[in-house]
Amino acid sequence: MIDLTTPLGDEILSLRAGERVTLSGTVFTARDEAHLRMKEEGIPFDPRGAVIYHCGPVVTGERIVAAGPTTSARMNELTGFLIDAGVRGFIGKGGMGREIVDLLR
Repeated sequence: MIDLTTPLGDEILSLRAGERVTLSGTVFTARDEAHLRMKEEGIPFDPRGAVIYHCGPVVTGERIVAAGPTTSARMNELTGFLIDAGVRGFIGKGGMGREIVDLLR
């Protein structure tokens, strides 16, 4: 088990597919609308070493009652600028396109 803490640094360069990790620290939640807004208005947090959880919240009234993963592939066209700004990881489901995988390398 490899323990990681945000913001992520060069320690992630030695990770290999299939390794188990724990992640602690601040993880930002965002989905397609938030990605679009950040692209248009700027990123409202320091993206260097950040991790973004592609989250689909369930809202009841004004309260978030669940925060499950949403399909990361929907964010393909809205992700490159985040990586360029320093975001080092994404959590979600459904995989992302080859171009995003290449950018993350």
